[in-house]
Amino acid sequence: MADPEDLRLLLAGERDLSSCDFSEANLHCLDLRNRNFTKSKFTNAVATQAVFSGSIFNGALLLSLKAAYADFSKCRFANILQNNDFANCNFAECDFGNSNLLNSDFSGANFSGASFRGATFGDGVRLENVTIDSITDFDGATTSRASSRLPIFKDYIFENGKLRKRQEGQHLSRDAEPTASEANTLRVMSQRIQANSTDYGLMAASLVDLIGDEIERLSSEKPNEPEALQKFSEYIEFLENIRSDLTNISSQLTAISKNLPQSLAAVNQASSSIYNLFKEACSWIEGHKTYAIDVGAKTAILGAGFTFLKVCGAPVEASFYAMGFLVGGKQLVEAATGAIKGATNKAKTN
Repeated sequence: MADPEDLRLLLAGERDLSSCDFSEANLHCLDLRNRNFTKSKFTNAVATQAVFSGSIFNGALLLSLKAAYADFSKCRFANILQNNDFANCNFAECDFGNSNLLNSDFSGANFSGASFRGATFGDGVRLENVTIDSITDFDGATTSRASSRLPIFKDYIFENGKLRKRQEGQHLSRDAEPTASEANTLRVMSQRIQANSTDYGLMAASLVDLIGDEIERLSSEKPNEPEALQKFSEYIEFLENIRSDLTNISSQLTAISKNLPQSLAAVNQASSSIYNLFKEACSWIEGHKTYAIDVGAKTAILGAGFTFLKVCGAPVEASFYAMGFLVGGKQLVEAATGAIKGATNKAKTN
């Protein structure tokens, strides 16, 4: 329940409403523009058609807030927005920098002039029929590969889990030109794929199954606390993206092994897919170091993935660093390798 004294301050026109509790409050149609709601709570509140224009919500808890048709224009958000109804809201010229958007309905919202630099679009965010303009900025926002294909992101490329503004003449599916070091790595990977496409294809398929089992196992461990749920959801999304990429890689490698003579273009495409997967995995780990250590201590799945990438020719130093960093050294790396080999042998006998 909302704090009665906090409600009294709000209704009296107080501007500084930081650290207040408006949980379950009825704010329907209230004029609350230019208020400071830093670190305040709005859990299960009702704010339909309310006017918050120019207000600050940094660190505020917006959880299960019903605020359809509300006016949030020129507001600042740097917080977690979870399970909220923001349908048809006005977010013109808002700053969502470093906010996490989770399981919220923004359908029909106005994002004209809004900035999402550093924001995260998590699971369950609805963005149908939103309004954007040439100033709306999604550069650097984190999202899933599937969500990156939404119409509102058509001017952006998906790179290492983030949206990047597409330059003139740059296509969505084209990566930046490789450096000399990357080009050498790609050559090594292509040579290994030519010699081992069948085995690599089986390994990729086995990893797809292992990741699927891991996702199913984790479904029973879903946390309730918002911050922990955010990290959990990001990890699940990462695993799902990796599984999708590995499924595509497995198909590419299987096609190469069945078509003789091998197509050099197909081999090069497969090596690029594997190298892009490597970069995506390293990028995620770099941004989630603490969580990655915790995950790596509990399961060898990440070590198995990096073992596969190393076998395919991904940069040895980075691969060993990532595996040692994640799974605690040689013992678990060997366990991860064994998991791949066991699953691969099983696939061969089926």
